Amino acid sequence: MRSGIRRGFTLIEVMGALVIFSVGVLMAVGLSDAMGERLSRAAIRSELIARTRTRMDSLQAAGFDRLVTGSSEDAITVRGRAYRETIRVSPFSPLVLEVFVAMEPSGTVRGPRHSVTSYVAGRW
Repeated sequence: MRSGIRRGFTLIEVMGALVIFSVGVLMAVGLSDAMGERLSRAAIRSELIARTRTRMDSLQAAGFDRLVTGSSEDAITVRGRAYRETIRVSPFSPLVLEVFVAMEPSGTVRGPRHSVTSYVAGRW
């Protein structure tokens, strides 16, 4: 080893490394918050799809003769958020009914929504 040569890092190098490390940690925290929100919205959307399909399946299973034309709304809660379920049955032709089911956020609440339209036919 030669005399006069010191090993190690200068204070400037250490401070620069700390700044870079801090920026990286802050970015990771920001990404985890964003990912958490996306996962929450995906969970809500999945539950809305499942509820909408279940409601549509039950209406289709009821059959043409048991469906009544008109519309109805109901307040439901999905993962702690208020939603409005809308069901509308309307004549498409004399022997076909159009059935519409929608799940939308209530009032000014923002969030995922889902709707399904199907048709139920009577006997020919």
